Amino acid sequence: MQIEDIHQAPRKAVITLLGIQESWFHKLKRAGVIQPVDGRHAYNLPECVRAYIRFHQDGQGTDMATEKLKLVVAQRKQIEMRTRAEERELVPVQEAAAAFSAVIAMVAAQLDGLPGRMAGELAGLDDPAAVREALFIETRRIRDAAAHRLESFNTDQAGGGSDETAAAENGGRVGRRE
Repeated sequence: MQIEDIHQAPRKAVITLLGIQESWFHKLKRAGVIQPVDGRHAYNLPECVRAYIRFHQDGQGTDMATEKLKLVVAQRKQIEMRTRAEERELVPVQEAAAAFSAVIAMVAAQLDGLPGRMAGELAGLDDPAAVREALFIETRRIRDAAAHRLESFNTDQAGGGSDETAAAENGGRVGRRE
C-alpha cells in the first residue's frame, strides 16, 4: 500500500502500520485513542502511532487474547465456586429417600412398640400427670432418635447411626429420665 500523505492516511494504512486487526482498530477509535483528521476517513499516522504507544504505556492496551483468557479464567472460577457450594447442598434423591424411609420405619417400629414398653410402667401409676410425663418422655426419646438418625445422614451421607442411635432404635433409652 502506497501512502501519499502521512497526515491524511486511510484507515487501512493505520491498521497495517500498527499491525492490528480491524476490530481492534474500531475499539481504539471508540475509546478515542485514534481519531480521524477530517472527522471520518483520514488519519494522521504519526499521531496515531504516538497515541497507540501512549495507550500501551498507560496499561490500557493489552492483548485481546490475554483479556479473553482472564475473562474465561474468572468465569471458570465463579462456576467452580458455585458448583462446590451446590454440591455441598445437594443430595441425590435416592439417598434422601432411603434416609427418610429408614427414619420413618424406625419411628413406626418405636411407636408400635410403645404400648409394650410402657405398659408395665404405666400400670403402677395412678396419677394422670405422672402417666402424661412418662408418655411424654418416651415420645421425646423416639423423636430424638429420629432426629439423630437424620443428623447422622447429613454428616456421613450413609444414613447409618452411632451407638446412641442404635440403642434408641432397639428400644433402649437415650439420655436420662428426670
